[in-house]
Parts: sequence; C-alpha cells; structure tokens
Amino acid sequence: MKKSININNIISILGFFITLIGFVVQMIPQIPDNVKRWVLESVIFILIIFLIVILILYFKKRTIIKRKKLIKRGNILLSNTQHSAILFGGDLSWVEDYLETLEKIIRDGKVVEVYFPEEKYNNASIEAQNAFTERIKKLQKIQANVFCFKNDIGLRCIIIDPETFPPTDNLKILVSKRLKRNNNSLKNKYNSVYINSSSPENKERAISYLANYLLIKLIRKKL
Repeated sequence: MKKSININNIISILGFFITLIGFVVQMIPQIPDNVKRWVLESVIFILIIFLIVILILYFKKRTIIKRKKLIKRGNILLSNTQHSAILFGGDLSWVEDYLETLEKIIRDGKVVEVYFPEEKYNNASIEAQNAFTERIKKLQKIQANVFCFKNDIGLRCIIIDPETFPPTDNLKILVSKRLKRNNNSLKNKYNSVYINSSSPENKERAISYLANYLLIKLIRKKL
C-alpha cells in the first residue's frame, strides 16, 4: 500500500541535513571560509531543488473529469460491448444516464449484469430506498440482470466483456469514484481511470477488478 507524502516530515529531514552538513563543515578548520560558504550554498540549493520536485509530485493534479464526461465515456464503452457488460454501483443513481444504452445492447443480444451492495440499501433512508427500488425496476424492465451482495467494498466500475480475458487480453474497465466534497461544495467530480488490459502496465489492475467480480458472482443474490 502506498503511503501519502508527509510534507512536514520532508522539510524537517531537509533541515536536519542542512544543519548537519553545516556543523560538519564548520568543524573542519582546514577548509577556507569561502569554500565552506560555497559548500553550504551548494547543498542548500540542491536540497531546495529536491524539495520543489517533491512538492510538484505531491500537488500534481489527479485525473479528474466532470460527471457528464464520465457518463459519455461509459456509454461509449457500453455501446461497444461484444458479449456482456458488468456494472457495479452504490445507490445506482447512474441508472438514468446509462439506461438507453443498456436497453439497446440488451435488444442486440448482449448480457447486462448490474450489482449493488445490500448494505448500501439497508442503511439508506426510506426515501432513498424507494428511489433505489424504482431504479431496480427500470433495470429489470429492460431485462437487465440485477444482483446484490452483502457488504459494500467500494467497487464502482464498468467491466466490458470479462469473458474475453484471457485469452484475448481485451478486457476494458471504467473505474469511477466520487471525490470528497470540500467545504460542502456541490461540485460533482469523479476520478476516472480507463483500464485496457491489452496494455501491460494495466493488466495487473484489470485482473484485480476481474477477480473481485468473479468472487462476488459466488455470493450474489438475484432480484
């Protein structure tokens, strides 16, 4: 698991090294004062550059796209389904965004499976549960297969054609996760990662999502 960068710790470490080097240089009387000053200035310069690089990496913006763009990307992926589309959601609030595309690919003979955590439904208010139920009915009306599983493990993604992986290494996944809202802002932004398993660096991630799907298949309950 990757640990987050602690800027205060990094600054403290850099300060320690500058102090240590300064102390060592001052303790060597054979070194001329101008050389000592040059060494200290060089070390400080290098450490400042290092700190700037760390800060740039720390504050580097993540791939964030607006919901509208995310939905558009999801609909494009779904439209290109060859065999089956697997959708994992939380409260299924995205149903209206994908319903038309899902209905079309189902008419074309493709299989659609929709999963949500039972825990999410049980912990919702009565009003939210009613909205939940309406979304499920809409999915069932277009002949989508709706399943639930017990615990919410945070899986939010679309998996396209999982049966093609392997042997063709053509698994496509769109991962979406709502970002935390700052200062109660209503900005609706998402992290979006498109994973194509044909890319070697993405294969491990693709296998991870596929493994979660296969495990949930074993404990799912159809509605």
